[in-house]
Amino acid sequence: MEHTKRSSMKFLLLVMICGIIEGQVSLCNAQNSSHIQTRQGWDELFPIHGDVVSVIRKEYTLNDVFGQHVKDDKPSNTEVYKFNTLGDVVECTKYKSNDVLESKTLYKYSPDNLLVDKSLYGEDGFLSIKTLYTYDENGLLTETKEYSGSAKIIVKENYTYHTDSMQVKYTWFRKNGDISFVTKETLDNSGNTLSSELDSNGDGTFYRNRWNSYQYGEDGTISEIVSYNENNIAVSRELREYNSDKCVIALFVYDYENKLSDKYEYQYDEFNNVIEIRQYWSELLLPQNIVEYYYDYRDDVEIDLQIPDSYEEPAFIKVDVMPKFMGGDLNTFRMWFAQEFKIPEKAVQKKIQGKVVVQFVVERDGSISNIEFLQSPDPVYNEEIIRILNKSPKWTPGYQRGVPVRVRYILPIDCRF
Repeated sequence: MEHTKRSSMKFLLLVMICGIIEGQVSLCNAQNSSHIQTRQGWDELFPIHGDVVSVIRKEYTLNDVFGQHVKDDKPSNTEVYKFNTLGDVVECTKYKSNDVLESKTLYKYSPDNLLVDKSLYGEDGFLSIKTLYTYDENGLLTETKEYSGSAKIIVKENYTYHTDSMQVKYTWFRKNGDISFVTKETLDNSGNTLSSELDSNGDGTFYRNRWNSYQYGEDGTISEIVSYNENNIAVSRELREYNSDKCVIALFVYDYENKLSDKYEYQYDEFNNVIEIRQYWSELLLPQNIVEYYYDYRDDVEIDLQIPDSYEEPAFIKVDVMPKFMGGDLNTFRMWFAQEFKIPEKAVQKKIQGKVVVQFVVERDGSISNIEFLQSPDPVYNEEIIRILNKSPKWTPGYQRGVPVRVRYILPIDCRF
């Protein structure tokens, strides 16, 4: 499958850093790009600079081979993100190591460009988790409710209260509809977590189980974050080094014994988008993983780039509501096809007969794509069948759980005269 990409297409490698920082903190503060997108729906710690259309994420395991840090031949997982013209994620599709669909997340926005609905579908196409968002008159997030897709009951909800200097977020975790426990998180208005508290019984009694202190450099960047437990004992520490554009080039994470537990190395392109992150663990700096992102900008010189077909959204074989052709089913399509089909003259002259098996996909817009021949006595028949499929009227797409999806068909054709 061929796509056009901008000439400056690069690898963008990102990593989610968990544990020491509970809130998301941007690791690149550079402001020399004319367009820096906030990326609603984008859960990484790094801002993306420029008008990006799509991103392909690939995560690999790093191995030590004779002192060289070598990545596996195949990624352990792959994610494909699509963005709207405002720079927000509208779709995220995840694949397992063998390129089999794992999940798909769809994002919906209000007319004011606020994320209002995030729906996660499993590999079977069924809704797994739906999250709804509510905002105040100033566009600040105040309420989030997460529902179980199957049972349609609330499994998690949070309420955020905003002041001039900070925000406080309460999160209720539910089990079988009842409150299991509650967390309280205090953040500054940059999204940095200041402290977190836990109500383990859901009775309104909180105790502080973690808090963070931040050290800033002369240029305003965060140079150190120390995380403390409920006894005010430091349990982890993070140190950062920056380049001249205020982008992190190295991050060191230390454990409660002040021993190095993880190190991250970063490189950036000319747009100050991170293009490589390598993660190492322990004081021995043993290789751990690398995450690669291919990303495409909306405006630039276009060149041809091959993207593997495995990144296409997989097609279903059977769905809740199968596609319809001219108001009918597959039999209606067979009848229309038989009326259009003509035995090629070359086949008659050479007395070529046999069975053709063709598969194709009915897309979400009703068009036909991905024509592939599984069996054919001669290419001359393939040309005729492609001609007919390309002139096919649009189908009514198939639906799975109320969502239009791609559906694959296999059509046997007896070519005899």
